[in-house]
Amino acid sequence: MIDSGRALWYDEFTGADTLTTFSGASRGAASAFLFISLFCLFKASKESRKAAHMLMQDDEIVLSPAKYKELEEELEQLSTVGKREIRERLEIARSLGDLSENFDYHDAKRQQGFLDSKINNIKQLLERAKIADYIAGGEIVMLGSKVAVRDEDGDDAEYTIVGVMEADAMQNRISNTSPMARSLMGQTIGDKVEVQAPGGVIRFEIVSVC
Repeated sequence: MIDSGRALWYDEFTGADTLTTFSGASRGAASAFLFISLFCLFKASKESRKAAHMLMQDDEIVLSPAKYKELEEELEQLSTVGKREIRERLEIARSLGDLSENFDYHDAKRQQGFLDSKINNIKQLLERAKIADYIAGGEIVMLGSKVAVRDEDGDDAEYTIVGVMEADAMQNRISNTSPMARSLMGQTIGDKVEVQAPGGVIRFEIVSVC
């Protein structure tokens, strides 16, 4: 997860499920931040194929009760154990004397910044999130549905529509904010949908919904 107001490094969030951005108020700052965010997203995706979606400030955040609880527990762990470990590292580093060329001290301060940023991001996510049970099994595609589609070449694929924080490209779990999910939601078996992709429009037919 990343936010604005400080330097960004892709190794900070390598392995993250989602990248969260909170851009500056000015158009110039927002544009520059978006460029850096996209660069970091690309770099992180080279290290971890899970880093596949960048959550923007105005995206709707829908969490299952289990995911909400998971984030609450992570926040508690970071706010207690995580902060305590950083404090201990800083105390040890300070005891070594001169801080100007003390790598351990500066590395601990950097990790402290990462930790504080992650804590703040999780807090904001929990404040903005809507809790919703995933309901599947109906004929209409909705949050929680598993949808089988067939493209114009006759190739089949299956996707599960989930909240943005639970998306996982490796498992074909797509975010409800993604173009694919937005095209599918509200449709039913036999409907044809169009998805705007970088290479042009892709057309699918919905084969099954469960």
